[in-house]
Amino acid sequence: AEGDNVQVLFASRQAMPVPLLSSSQLPSLAAVRVLKGEQGLIRGAQDRLGNPMLAYGGKVPGTAWVLIARVAQAEVDAPLLRMARIALAVFAVLVLISGALFRVWWRGQLDRQRALLLGKDIERGVLERRYDTLSHYSSDSILLLDGEGIVLEANQRVEAMYGYRVEELLGQSIFLLLAQERQTEYYQRREELLTAGKLRFESEHQRKDGTRLMVEVSAYAIELHGVSHMHLTIRDISERLMREQALRESEALYRGIIETSRDGFWITDMEDRLLEVNAAYCQRSGFSREELLSMHISDLEAEEQPPDIRQRREKMVRDGGDLFETRHRARDGSVWQVEVNTSYSPLQGGRIFVFLRDIQRRNRSDALLRTRLHLADIAAKGDLDALMQASLDTAELYTGSHIGFFHFVDPDQQNLTLQIWSSNTIDRMCSIEARQNAKGQHYPIAQAGIWADCVRQRQTLIH
Repeated sequence: AEGDNVQVLFASRQAMPVPLLSSSQLPSLAAVRVLKGEQGLIRGAQDRLGNPMLAYGGKVPGTAWVLIARVAQAEVDAPLLRMARIALAVFAVLVLISGALFRVWWRGQLDRQRALLLGKDIERGVLERRYDTLSHYSSDSILLLDGEGIVLEANQRVEAMYGYRVEELLGQSIFLLLAQERQTEYYQRREELLTAGKLRFESEHQRKDGTRLMVEVSAYAIELHGVSHMHLTIRDISERLMREQALRESEALYRGIIETSRDGFWITDMEDRLLEVNAAYCQRSGFSREELLSMHISDLEAEEQPPDIRQRREKMVRDGGDLFETRHRARDGSVWQVEVNTSYSPLQGGRIFVFLRDIQRRNRSDALLRTRLHLADIAAKGDLDALMQASLDTAELYTGSHIGFFHFVDPDQQNLTLQIWSSNTIDRMCSIEARQNAKGQHYPIAQAGIWADCVRQRQTLIH
């Protein structure tokens, strides 16, 4: 350095000598900065032309000279810039590829979303057409009401049910279809519907001509475009109610006939259990209704065993019914004769309807008639002893007695004369000698046993 000037003694890569340089004009010159005291790596240095340089410098010991090593910053940065450009190019390519892929993905998503929306639109359209079709051909009337009960939509069924054309109903209040005394119910039903979301009830409506009909209403609270609506499905149940009423009346008539019948009545199943009995059978058997409904036929049958009962039931199923006579056992242990008339029905897995008639009196009357004819036949033959003995035998049969005899009261009304014994008495209780000497024996009435009380008291007696 010479004053304000810097003398370059040697410069590599320089073809021509370097002139004196002014340190005041080139303060960033590497040599100037070293001369001013900087040592080592010098950043931000420039050459005399103002080009950025990367320099390393130091003073030469014992002299006023300095040694500078420098390289153009552009030369140093060139590999880094080249790598940066390559990296930037790669990044740009990756960004472009990613963008392209994202675009493809996004387009796919949009296409799928559009397809989904289109599918929903198509499905909604199909459902709407299907709903319109179902509504049009439904056997029930369908109404759409707003929150105030104004009819917004109606299907064609309302014309047949109410007599109004659809155009007449649209914009009208639901009160047009309600019987006058039922109109106050509307507000209560609406509150119940809005609370529960759905509701089913019966009501009475009126047609255009003023006639009434009973209906069943299925109501649903729905929301369309954020507005509350009511969807009503209305079914005419007038005929059903009439059928139900007729059925109830028929059942009441049937019950009245069964309960007032003098014959007994059962309903049994395919396991011979009693499912129903009437009062007449309870009275004749002595069992309560609750007791009978816990029994099987075998608990009451006095002649047939369970296998016989099963075979007879199978015959009823095969033939549709049966008519026969048997004997039943009453609660007190007695046995009575019964005529059984049955009818089979396949309802509820098979039911047998049974009418039971007490024929004990009828059979007794028939037997008595046969006995009278038999005794009349004996009397016609003129054998008085045979007639009396036959009469005694018959009396024993119908009374369950074991001894029978005929006495005549003498004219003095004080003595009895034995005429004849019954066949059972002769066979089991009399010796041969007694048989031979029986007829004609006299007994004073006063000495006779209690069997003579009927003579003493002049009336029929049972001891």
